[in-house]
Amino acid sequence: MNSDTANETGTTDETTTANEPGESILTPCEALRMLEDALGEAQIDEPEELVRLLLFLSDNFDHAGLKATVQTLVRAAFDNSIVHAIAFEDYVEAIRGGQNPLKIVRAALREAEHGLVNSETEPPNNCRGGQYG
Repeated sequence: MNSDTANETGTTDETTTANEPGESILTPCEALRMLEDALGEAQIDEPEELVRLLLFLSDNFDHAGLKATVQTLVRAAFDNSIVHAIAFEDYVEAIRGGQNPLKIVRAALREAEHGLVNSETEPPNNCRGGQYG
């Protein structure tokens, strides 16, 4: 048997390519399907709680293939999350730090929206001061 192949299945002559050490056993599409199955359509865009568990597993197991597979799942979760206003690395670090990136982004959007509303409702500078300012 070639070292580049995994065990043959007992029922067919099929041979699969073995994953290299540190290589994910999931493709990004497989990872997305797993997340969709686990979370359902309603929560696929807010997977942060599951990502927190995945990162915990990745941080506490010393297996390169598992870490790579978890990273594939975390990336798929991020790619389908509504949190795209921050970089992937910032997303991961926020979750590792006990923060919820979704809440951070929502707060930033509210703050930006509030600033926009204030600037639209404040009188122009030429109306300030003078006789009535």
